[in-house]
Amino acid sequence: MFWSDPETVKILQFMQRMNMDHPDKPTPLSPRLRDQRLNFIREELEELTAADNMVDEVDALIDLVYVVKGYAILLGVGGIWDQLFQQVQTANVSKRPGSSSRLAQDAIKPDNWVGPESGLRRLLESAGAKGEHLS
Repeated sequence: MFWSDPETVKILQFMQRMNMDHPDKPTPLSPRLRDQRLNFIREELEELTAADNMVDEVDALIDLVYVVKGYAILLGVGGIWDQLFQQVQTANVSKRPGSSSRLAQDAIKPDNWVGPESGLRRLLESAGAKGEHLS
């Protein structure tokens, strides 16, 4: 197992019990499986949107995390997840506090902001991902 956080390890164990795939290197999903997973995420997001109390909100949030991390497991990025996460984290923390048309308190990209994409691509390639799925 390549996953380091206990939460994702538990989700992986569940997926193994359900005989679901869990590749050990980056692997693109088939269009059909990708559509299924995205629909599953939409369903959980709809549950969160419809929640009218904190119990239902928390349940929906945990279900959403469960499904999203399951998607990551299916992509086979466990061996480099911490590094992928750090690429996005580094880009996010380089943003500055401010306000936008969306929110009164928002994270604003400075003029010299660099997104995580090139670092993510490099990590995925070094882990064996190939082809048009990286663009």
